[in-house]
Amino acid sequence: MTQPLLLRVPHDRIVTFSCRLAVIGALLLTTCAPPRPPSAEAPAGTALEATGPARPLGTGTATQTAPDERTTAAQPEPEVQQQKHAGARPAPSDIGPCRYFEEGPGLAKPPPAPSRAQAETHAAPVANINYAGFRQKQQIRIGKGGLVQSLLSADEKSLLVLSDQDGIARSFALPSGKAGPSYAYPGHEVLTRLSVAWWPTGSADILVGSDSGVELVSLDARMGPRTLSSERSWELKWDGGGTVLGSVAARIPEQTGVLTFFRAEVIADEPQLTVVGKLDCDERIDAWALSPSGQRLLVTHYPSNHVALYDLAARRQLWRVPGPAYAGAVDISPDGTLGAVGGEQVWLFPLLQPEQRGTFTKLGNNVNEVRFFPDSRALAVAAYDGKARLLSTELPASTSSPDIPAKEL
Repeated sequence: MTQPLLLRVPHDRIVTFSCRLAVIGALLLTTCAPPRPPSAEAPAGTALEATGPARPLGTGTATQTAPDERTTAAQPEPEVQQQKHAGARPAPSDIGPCRYFEEGPGLAKPPPAPSRAQAETHAAPVANINYAGFRQKQQIRIGKGGLVQSLLSADEKSLLVLSDQDGIARSFALPSGKAGPSYAYPGHEVLTRLSVAWWPTGSADILVGSDSGVELVSLDARMGPRTLSSERSWELKWDGGGTVLGSVAARIPEQTGVLTFFRAEVIADEPQLTVVGKLDCDERIDAWALSPSGQRLLVTHYPSNHVALYDLAARRQLWRVPGPAYAGAVDISPDGTLGAVGGEQVWLFPLLQPEQRGTFTKLGNNVNEVRFFPDSRALAVAAYDGKARLLSTELPASTSSPDIPAKEL
């Protein structure tokens, strides 16, 4: 079974308001409706009711191996011989407005060997999905406002929801929706920086990120919180394959940011987070997405509101363009050929050609998350108007206009 797609609300855009969680087949959606900034107006779109398989995100082992984008992208990635670092931290490399370094094996990600269960589950390839026939499957009422994250466990049997209102991470059993163990962050205050992620194995342990660092917490209280990293963490997120954990933090008032990459390990029965890369930028990093091989990184920056694509292996910036207003969500397709950005509009484009973008503007409020489906044929979009939409990723051939209307499924 393909892991569900999780659409979450970015922490730094949240005010206290009521939210609902809707399970749309294998799609988990957080729908909220904070006010749109006065200068941003757009017609309300049509709500999409959907169900079906979605791209793995968050935790656990990827249940579908995506092909390396070096063999599928319109333009091949340059072959770069990466030096293996050992001992002292290597000197950082300048990439655009950022400095980047890797440690140990870095972010290179060879395709994982599927387990027997995964091989049996994916005996038939994902094909001919009727996205237009998707329907909402379930809703879970949490009872608290300010929901900033909603995550499924690797076994898809538990749901983890974090409320910014009270700083409590609550778990729920699926499909029953029955409330399970919870964790209350000590001394939490409304709108303080807090983020959670599942530990890669099981559904009893979670990672909690804050200004104090990253802690491992057991929801079943079998052990007390353990600090795995002293790096400040405002937002935790696993890459699409569930193998690299990214932690974003910002420096205020400088408005600079750092994205730290970890790999989760268990050494001598002790869980550990090992730093494998770090991107330190002259601007904040609002959103990020790694390509399937870990070679390319798509980000949005604040306050410039620029979108940039970095080649981490070649240590260079491939392109940088002004993004849609309020850009705060990005993703790279599982086949490595497409990119998506969400803000006041949704942009869909060939990853190496952002000027040939398709746009979608029928939104009642700004976008909070975008995610590609496993076959890269559809893009899921969640917006602050409380609605979910699916967009076709099929773009017409290059035209004289950079804006190609994106089609809603």
